[in-house]
Amino acid sequence: MTKYFRLAPVLALVLLVAACGGSGDDAKAPLTSLEPGLQTVSYALGMDMARQVGRMPGVSDHAMLESGLTDMLAGTAKLDLDSCRQIMQAQATGQETEELVGPDFETEAAQSSYAVGVTMADFINKQFDGIDGFVVAQGLHDQLAGGETLLPEEEVRKVVSDYQNEQRQTKAAANETEGEKFLTENALRSEVQVTESGLQYEVLTPGDGDKPKATDTVKVHYAGTLLDGTEFDSSYKRGEPIEFALNRVIPGWTEGVQLMPEGSKYKFFIPGKLAYGERGAGADIGPNATLIFEVELIDIVSE
Repeated sequence: MTKYFRLAPVLALVLLVAACGGSGDDAKAPLTSLEPGLQTVSYALGMDMARQVGRMPGVSDHAMLESGLTDMLAGTAKLDLDSCRQIMQAQATGQETEELVGPDFETEAAQSSYAVGVTMADFINKQFDGIDGFVVAQGLHDQLAGGETLLPEEEVRKVVSDYQNEQRQTKAAANETEGEKFLTENALRSEVQVTESGLQYEVLTPGDGDKPKATDTVKVHYAGTLLDGTEFDSSYKRGEPIEFALNRVIPGWTEGVQLMPEGSKYKFFIPGKLAYGERGAGADIGPNATLIFEVELIDIVSE
């Protein structure tokens, strides 16, 4: 195993306490064994995160990496996610980040390592329910330290994978139930139309141009949200429309945009089966999630 420097015991304890928002009065001692279930999963997740560090640019300060992770898990991160992504993008493309160094950091390496830790914690928060931040931090620290760990390395991926599969199945069932309830109620609104496939749509702005075919390339503006109103994507926010072949997107888009005349704006309510299905997409779109899109068809670019 590759050896990494070891944190001083006092610093390690401080970092572990921070993961669960503790203080000097309620400090937790590092675990010496793992209970089956979420404790083992949390530790394995920390180990797995540590093993990915070698593939990430700009991570040379492991103490600051751990600090970023634990601060974010405790809700006290010194950098917001947008700043972290900007720093990581600069690192990935070889850009200088000296001018981005904030007052809480002495060096570029410290800040970029911290930023990676914050994004790791954000991923954990979005993808894993019930995880113990204290134990995640210990798993990360123990793996980076290069000594003995509480879980054999060969078991890490299986523990994490089994938990992810279990969580995905639970979320898929919950999302499907939530989506069906929403769509049933939404279909009762007079302005909503329902196609044979189950796609629902509402005309926000009529258009009088041509309608595209599935083989066409179209130019659109759009915004996508989850049922709870969370916006996961928006060409409006990026400041420019997007072009794509209509037969290379999710089925709900392929079907729905063909209903639109040029110049129109529609709102689509897309069941999970016509969106990303059981696989979901990224950190925000869960399995079987029903999605809502407002789409403005600007132009049929080519046929």
